[in-house]
Amino acid sequence: MRKIINFFKLDISGNRIFGLDVLRAAAIFFVVFNHSFILLPKEFGNFFEKHFVYDGVTLFFVLSGFLIGGILIKTFEKNGISFRVITDFWKRRWFRTLPAYYLTALIILLLNILFKPQFIIQSSFKYFVFLQNLTRNITFDFFPESWSLSIEEIFYLITPMILYMMIKIFHIKLKWSVFFTILSIVVCVLLFRLYRFYFSELPHNWRISFSMRVSTRLDSLMYGVLGAFINYYYPKIFKKNKFHLLMFVAGILILIADKYFIPGFFKSIAEKNIYSNVFRFSAVPFAVMLLLPYLYQMKHPKNMNFITKISLISYSMYLLNLTLILDWFIRKFWAKTIHIENYNLKIISNYTLYWVLLFAFSTVMYKYIELPFLKYRDRITKK
Repeated sequence: MRKIINFFKLDISGNRIFGLDVLRAAAIFFVVFNHSFILLPKEFGNFFEKHFVYDGVTLFFVLSGFLIGGILIKTFEKNGISFRVITDFWKRRWFRTLPAYYLTALIILLLNILFKPQFIIQSSFKYFVFLQNLTRNITFDFFPESWSLSIEEIFYLITPMILYMMIKIFHIKLKWSVFFTILSIVVCVLLFRLYRFYFSELPHNWRISFSMRVSTRLDSLMYGVLGAFINYYYPKIFKKNKFHLLMFVAGILILIADKYFIPGFFKSIAEKNIYSNVFRFSAVPFAVMLLLPYLYQMKHPKNMNFITKISLISYSMYLLNLTLILDWFIRKFWAKTIHIENYNLKIISNYTLYWVLLFAFSTVMYKYIELPFLKYRDRITKK
């Protein structure tokens, strides 16, 4: 028994920011909870999605922009900006994200080859170079949840290059290069969404048209970078003060309004709705950014390590939850081999098994795939 406990045991370092762990844990919970509705009766899923599920992907985007933006600013301020510094940054990022991602994608590829006779292997290639939602005609038939990681990888790739060009070609100081990069991407992407909404012939599915494209969602990460910019260059705003709670409350109120009131004002959150397709993708990340100063100063309460542990395994949960565990294991293998006559018992057993497998496999992937690569990355980058 002790060996099993040690196999799944996670160690927590003491230099974590608890408030950011809370945000990350909330983000993965909303994402996974939303996906899990596939296993529930439709009316249950619709009810929970309507009343209790917020936009977990945008939480991830803003948090990632904040953390990676902070790393970029600190690195470039300390070491200057050069191709060597940029390639070191890319190397560290790719050691963090690619091993677990490619392992998951390869397992999905193998399952498709073995159990889907109609599967066309060429359709999976774009997922291995993060082009699945960059081109004009996009589909999500292989590894659908990876659309958000594709946006993050493009963000990692182009942001330091834009900063490099601003500094080396236009001789703009790093501080203002970061600011102009944020401003230009936020404004350009917003204008592109407006253009696309009014003038482009769009697919009927609004998610494919606006929500899941690199070209329409890249600005979400920039609101996190804006938070990192403020934290580094104007640290008094992020230090504990009386405005933190006001900003936090304002952010929460915007998120609540976005969830319950604004869509009703615009009749529907679907299709030809300018708020849901254009302005929502600015309002929600801005609201999340307002939460950051308060969360940044949040102290770690006792007996709340489970939040930190969920935060640690959140990336593995994101990779494993939908295609591998829910679709392949639960719906294709388990449900077809284990026959349970009672309908309610079948739903309960499938749903319970889903969450058990998700936490178990995610813990294993983090501890035995992600963590060893992170340690190896730290060793070679120090050298």
